[in-house]
Amino acid sequence: MNLDYQDIPLHNLGGILHQARHSKEAALILHSAIDIAPNQDIHYLAIGNVYAALGDYNRSVTYYDKFLDLKPGQKDVVANKHATLCYWKLENGLISFQE
Repeated sequence: MNLDYQDIPLHNLGGILHQARHSKEAALILHSAIDIAPNQDIHYLAIGNVYAALGDYNRSVTYYDKFLDLKPGQKDVVANKHATLCYWKLENGLISFQE
């Protein structure tokens, strides 16, 4: 079966779900897009953004790194990654402070 371009509607659906605040479902759909087209960098950026919105900063950074492996030097994605790491450190610091 030819799977050419079948990742594109999944990517779009993932974006729609994320915008509709169904980010967990968006992540599942985006994983399917990655399974079909693992060399499409845009899927990794999208799922990195979804995981950041969900507060799963470790996964978010992992997917930003995968994007940067495929498309190095993208300053906006590097900035997203650093911002995500800052949120993660801030959240962990606040949790430690409260304990």
